[in-house]
Amino acid sequence: MPITRIESLTFGVADMAAGARFFEDLGLEKRDADGAGARFRTPTNQTITLRPIDDPSLPASPETGPTLREVTWGVDSAASLDAIAAELAKDRAVRKTPDGALHARDETGFAIAFAVSNPTPATPARPRVNNHDVSARLNQRVAPPTRLTPTRIGHVVYRVLPEQREKASAFYLERLGFKLTDRSLMVGDFMRLSGISDHHQLLFMTIGSKEARFDHAALELPGFDDVLWSGGHMKARGWNGTWGPGRQPLGNHIFWHFANPCGGEIEVFTDMDRFDDSWQPVVWEKNGPPPVWMLGEGIPAELREAIAAANKKPPEEH
Repeated sequence: MPITRIESLTFGVADMAAGARFFEDLGLEKRDADGAGARFRTPTNQTITLRPIDDPSLPASPETGPTLREVTWGVDSAASLDAIAAELAKDRAVRKTPDGALHARDETGFAIAFAVSNPTPATPARPRVNNHDVSARLNQRVAPPTRLTPTRIGHVVYRVLPEQREKASAFYLERLGFKLTDRSLMVGDFMRLSGISDHHQLLFMTIGSKEARFDHAALELPGFDDVLWSGGHMKARGWNGTWGPGRQPLGNHIFWHFANPCGGEIEVFTDMDRFDDSWQPVVWEKNGPPPVWMLGEGIPAELREAIAAANKKPPEEH
């Protein structure tokens, strides 16, 4: 079932003005905006849709308040869409809307949808770095950008209870063709799409989880400077940085997280590890390796406490 990418994210939003301003400040292109919500687009033609939290057309969520209400996964063909519909209809309700998208729920109760992907080519500026005998930037100065546009939506992360993890992940791995990259028995399961793919497009995080909820979604920027510039720009615009900048241990991407008025957090990232189907998943008995480096806000206090508590417990048995 060739799922190729995240096609769209739909949020139920309490403060529409703040939500729209947040994604505009991130540099996304606003396509539609009216009393019923707003829609933003990446250069690769993925969308982020904001709707009022009480919009009856929104699917319900396991959590209350503003949050991500549905992830739509893009597939490569109508035949793949039909195959997914047949697979999921074996044990759950599957609804098809007039736009051709399929809608269902995963094992944790998060709303999921599937649609034939409609990508557009994007040509982000490639970082040019001088080093030793490489002069990628000759007779040129580094100039700060006037505006940055994230290239694509890279991944989405949910929090689930530890006892939910195995069943939650198995649904995507066994029923939808996702691949396991890393399994940290204390942090969670990092899953990617088949083929050459990012370290993860989906993570079920368990460490410190007290309920099933949306944690964050990630937007990719071209390079290191872009993440730092974007983070500085967001802070100057009044948005709260929650974690970073740093380089993650699993995925090895450079990142910076910001509190999202639409629910959870949004991460800007670059330079994530990539894997193909020859990769053999690694199981980490504890939380995995430490961050490569970390500045700014560092690891949130809540997560530090959860890591300390988890490291005092024996790893879960398999």
